[in-house]
Amino acid sequence: MARLPALLLLPLAACAGREPPPCPPGHEAALAVLDRGIHAELNVEAAALVGRPRALARGAPALRLGYGKAGFFDIPGGPGIVAHALAPLPGPAVMEALPVAALPDPAVDAPAYAVPLRDPGGFNAFLDATLPEGPLPPGRFLPARPGYSLLHTCNTWVARGLGAAGLPVSSAGTVRVSGIVAQLAAVPGACRLR
Repeated sequence: MARLPALLLLPLAACAGREPPPCPPGHEAALAVLDRGIHAELNVEAAALVGRPRALARGAPALRLGYGKAGFFDIPGGPGIVAHALAPLPGPAVMEALPVAALPDPAVDAPAYAVPLRDPGGFNAFLDATLPEGPLPPGRFLPARPGYSLLHTCNTWVARGLGAAGLPVSSAGTVRVSGIVAQLAAVPGACRLR
């Protein structure tokens, strides 16, 4: 019986260390995944967006997108100890929509992976379905649908967005960013920007 936990860790160990190859010099992409440690984000060129998602860029050339629990992810300076204690509980979610100068966002010092945007329509529909109904409120953090839970986290949201963009990425096994990155290693055309 002592072997059972070790067997459960094998799928995670198989994913460890796998990532796409480095991008060739001068490689350009319309979509990228940012690996912020325990939190994944999407970075997309504004030109690839339409409708309400395009409005989020507010004229900037690119947009950085994230998802998280309201009252945790959207706290300036980081959440306090109470928010950390309550983080695993289900609750309302927010989507961060930050207009940025380039893809990948030069203000973020984190690994970034370029991926093909095979289905821009599906990706835009995914973003629109995440946004609140009606006119978009101003601000960097917007109420998001569906709510946050341990089954729908920042990383599962990114994986679902990549799936909507036409990539063979599943939200299963995406508790950590490494679960997304390992899947990107098998995506033709995916590469590490930095």
